[in-house]
Amino acid sequence: MMFGNINSSGAVIDELETGSVSDILLPNQTGRVQKVAVDIGGSLAKVVYFSTTEAGGRLHFQAFETDNVEKCIAFIKTLLGSREDGDELPVIMATGGGAHRFGDLLRAQLEAEIRVEDEMQSLTTGLSFLIREVTDEVFTYAQDKPMQFVNTGSEDPFPYMLVNIGSGVSILKVTGEGQYERISGTSLGGGTLWGLLHLLTGVQSFDDMLEMTKTGDNTRVDMMVGDIYGTNYDKIGLKATNIAATMAGVYRKSLGKQYNEADIARSLLYMVSNNIGQIAYLNAQLHGIR
Repeated sequence: MMFGNINSSGAVIDELETGSVSDILLPNQTGRVQKVAVDIGGSLAKVVYFSTTEAGGRLHFQAFETDNVEKCIAFIKTLLGSREDGDELPVIMATGGGAHRFGDLLRAQLEAEIRVEDEMQSLTTGLSFLIREVTDEVFTYAQDKPMQFVNTGSEDPFPYMLVNIGSGVSILKVTGEGQYERISGTSLGGGTLWGLLHLLTGVQSFDDMLEMTKTGDNTRVDMMVGDIYGTNYDKIGLKATNIAATMAGVYRKSLGKQYNEADIARSLLYMVSNNIGQIAYLNAQLHGIR
């Protein structure tokens, strides 16, 4: 299938660890394509760019903190390379609130044509591309089952619900190509996690925040069902390992104790993600989306 002027047939996620975000391999793309796009959100600026290898094409992804948008612009400048007199202006597709906020800065620094695209339109188009074209992109998950990939093949993916987790959260119901509506959202998002972690632990960067959450044990600060009942509460389907109250274990276990910052980070990660998941589930039930 052609996606713009890119041959996306056979697209797969790169299995090799090339960075924090995996590349997308395009084995049937042969020609060179000048493609650079940027999504500048409230917390992060994300860049996607194309390169050509002997194995075909490759889509790369890179993220920068929006507060350091100059680093993002400098990176894009290296991708564009030098331009000779008479060359056409390079075109950069831009979306997100920052495409408007930093539009003049992008044009001045990059000497490029900045084409601003609607954020939600770009989002739904991109997700539909991933669902249809990229292998091992759709999966199911349950607490008692590992992540299982689903082969959607040529199935019609509509309707589906898109939960866009950025600084805040928007929830969209997508019913067809270019057909969507925002049905809900919450101010409890990635920005909430980042802000609370900074206030409670002093962590500064997004990468440091993510690293901190990997090693923590939330049961040291959260109140678990087992802390209350001593076991599962089978009658209503609660396991002893379920979180009963976020951070409530602090006053139950020791008010004067010094708590590990990684444990706090893990607790806050579960607090934010579990609430987003619950809001998403309730909206799916309300709008009849499986």
